Amino acid sequence: MRAQPAGTGAFCFRLARGGALLVVLASGCSALLHDDASQCRTDGDCEKLGFARWTCDRPSRVCVAGAASAGGSSSSTAGGARSASGQGGGIAGEAGAAPDGEVQGGASAMGGTQAGGVGTAGSAVASGGGGANGGGGANGGGASGGGSAPVPDWMPLAPAPGNVWIRVRSFCAQPLWLRAVSPQSGPLSPDNVKLETNAALDLEAPGEFLSGQVLAYGSGPGQVLLHAISLSVSAGFSYFSLQYVDQFALPIEISGFGGSCTALDHTRRCGARESAPGTCPETFLKVGALCLSPRTYCMDPANQGSAYCHALDAAIASCSSCPAGSTLDVYAGTGAYASEARLAAALNRGMSAEPDSHDATLYYQQPPFNTYAKWLHGLCPTAVAFSHDDFGTTQPLYPACTASEIRITFCPAR
Repeated sequence: MRAQPAGTGAFCFRLARGGALLVVLASGCSALLHDDASQCRTDGDCEKLGFARWTCDRPSRVCVAGAASAGGSSSSTAGGARSASGQGGGIAGEAGAAPDGEVQGGASAMGGTQAGGVGTAGSAVASGGGGANGGGGANGGGASGGGSAPVPDWMPLAPAPGNVWIRVRSFCAQPLWLRAVSPQSGPLSPDNVKLETNAALDLEAPGEFLSGQVLAYGSGPGQVLLHAISLSVSAGFSYFSLQYVDQFALPIEISGFGGSCTALDHTRRCGARESAPGTCPETFLKVGALCLSPRTYCMDPANQGSAYCHALDAAIASCSSCPAGSTLDVYAGTGAYASEARLAAALNRGMSAEPDSHDATLYYQQPPFNTYAKWLHGLCPTAVAFSHDDFGTTQPLYPACTASEIRITFCPAR
């Protein structure tokens, strides 16, 4: 399986069992799917998965960027391709978009002067693609043709009876140091693993892995925490979410695979770029590679006197049904707002006058509101930005299914 971001000019291939090519979509696509997989039924499903402004190609049930059909011309042909192993061509795995009516590298890519391998073809638009080594062989366009760097597939993995695989891969430009740990089970092995760009790691979690976390550090083992993914495994079910309640540093995709999990219902994706923290909504929230959440910023005693950490005070005071509390209580879900999900969510969204409205188009329109939450949901619609952010949502922010694997991708947008 392969996640494809918008703007790469990639084709999307749907494969039947046995490798027969069923559908080719000449536009950016979100996944390489087998015939029993499904991402969407409507365009709205793509939005829920985090593919903003993508459309659902209904025959193939895949979210695509731009046109939801075979591009602007039926004569357009892939500019470079990943060849079938050992066959010097075969079925393309990834291809660059060629201008209408032109064939760029197609003959070499599909007939190949090089035996097929695991390389990824370069983009025909960027480089002219193809050529003598245009196929996805070891010398294919990815390295020499100016295309995107090769990315790892989710390789088949035998189920671990009674346990769950936690599978992690990274497309981030920087290395990450990973560990997975829970209070009951301790760290999974191997621990404190350095994960380079385009590398992957498989960890076997026990059948009871409660209050677990996958921790990603940016400067060595235990140094500069970039993200903590919360997940739990219990009684055959896996629970996870796309949480950024403390800070934003890395875009992530997380999904359940196998068992009762489906791509449509059990994938949460932030398709932002790795550079997204640079667009942090308040300059004082930007600290190095991090964009701090209001909760984290205002929990620092040095910041508690700032206007930002009292931005919701007036809204709390003017809300007749709101319990007494501080802006920090609302941001962090503490004090009286630890159990007051409805009003905490309304105050964060600027909806204290209409706390029972579930019309998301009205959220973050009337200040004061949580500016970080507005910014984050613009990047990642299914992310959790603050405590109680799941209140009143139509798309569950904490999906659960009987997964055999929990798949985590750091920096899914290339």
